Amino acid sequence: MSLMWVLAALQVALRNGALSFREYYRAEIDPLARDPLTMVWNRPHFERRRKATDRYALILIDIDNFKKINDSFGHHAGDVVLRAVASALRTNAGDRVFRVADSATGGMSVLFMARGVGSIIGSFSTGLWAKNDERRMRRGIFWAFLIAGASYVVLSGAPTLAIAAIAVMAGHAGSSQAWVFSTTMLQRTTADRFRGRVFSADFAGLFVVMAGVSYVASHLIDGGVDVRRIALATGLVSLIPAVLWWRAQRLWSSDRTPPQGAGAQDG
Repeated sequence: MSLMWVLAALQVALRNGALSFREYYRAEIDPLARDPLTMVWNRPHFERRRKATDRYALILIDIDNFKKINDSFGHHAGDVVLRAVASALRTNAGDRVFRVADSATGGMSVLFMARGVGSIIGSFSTGLWAKNDERRMRRGIFWAFLIAGASYVVLSGAPTLAIAAIAVMAGHAGSSQAWVFSTTMLQRTTADRFRGRVFSADFAGLFVVMAGVSYVASHLIDGGVDVRRIALATGLVSLIPAVLWWRAQRLWSSDRTPPQGAGAQDG
């Protein structure tokens, strides 16, 4: 019964995601609609929107002493200033990185769908690959951290919603893989009388970290930091556990594998 519920939910998610993708491409929202340096809407996109709707606006701004910046520090520094100003304008104007037509939640729906599909793929594929082998689980956790971090790095530079969705799917497949392997190993090596407390602490730590990261990210976004920069920082920080886990492998000897019944003992 539970499997049928999961399949039904997955069918709904895929159908909604397909509708959002259709709206996305029908609206012709792609990298060619943005200026490659500043990522603000370009002239062809403005003309397209002007013909499609009566509600539009064109803002003309001038950066004080911009010529002095170019003359004194070079055009590279001028490009940095242009990107910073454009990023502040996009953030404060409510621009969305992956907007679907006029929908405020279409792009987010696709990314959430990708997140759920990736979690399902990661959960089911891990058991098929590891086959209850602890050595494979330990290696799998390292690669899971690596995949999750690399995926968010890719997400930070994704030019289209399709690539962003694939990156999110891969990232959460890696996170799901690490979660399955780590909890399986924890359950096998924890005595019955301590297992509830150990898993309670595990869950508490997970949700405290998630809440803290979400709080910091939301304040950075409200302060004008580009969401792509936050995605890049998230990916790079996520690589730290991969390095720590790789170094921790020396704590296990090549022939040390806990017996299958270790979790059932009180010792």
